[in-house]
Amino acid sequence: MNKIALLPRHGIYLPQMGYGNDAKFARVFRDTWPRLPLWARRAMLANWRTKSSPPLLCLPHIKVLDSWARRKKEVGIYFPAREEILFRAPAVDLMPDEILSVLISHELAHAASYAAALWFTNDGYKGTQDEEFATRDMNWGWGFEEDELDAWLHENNSAMQRHCRRGRKKK
Repeated sequence: MNKIALLPRHGIYLPQMGYGNDAKFARVFRDTWPRLPLWARRAMLANWRTKSSPPLLCLPHIKVLDSWARRKKEVGIYFPAREEILFRAPAVDLMPDEILSVLISHELAHAASYAAALWFTNDGYKGTQDEEFATRDMNWGWGFEEDELDAWLHENNSAMQRHCRRGRKKK
């Protein structure tokens, strides 16, 4: 499987799965990453390095997929146990770059919160509604407009549904 460099210096790549515009996603990801605060980038990289064992298993697993099980509405999701960040292909394809950047930074804010132990307890990852509000607030503090993402999703929900119903095949 071909890969596109996201953060090549750190060994982080996007597998080209062909469900969406992988090149667009990679470009916007690379443009978004340096806009995150240094502490967040360092926390994520340190967390991913510690969990990458054996060394051939590079974390995180960032993917653009057509869909994922039991998650109908999310356009992006972070799974901390697997260090997996998933993005829905129709959203990636249809979103303007700046809106996609907000989505990417939002999911990376989840990863940064987890890496910095902001939402981790002895019982595991909280994953509560409070955590979602805190992530949105953190992302806003980083200069990303969550309200613009919300508005775009509201206005384009039917277009994304049509895009999904076409039975997208791998490119």
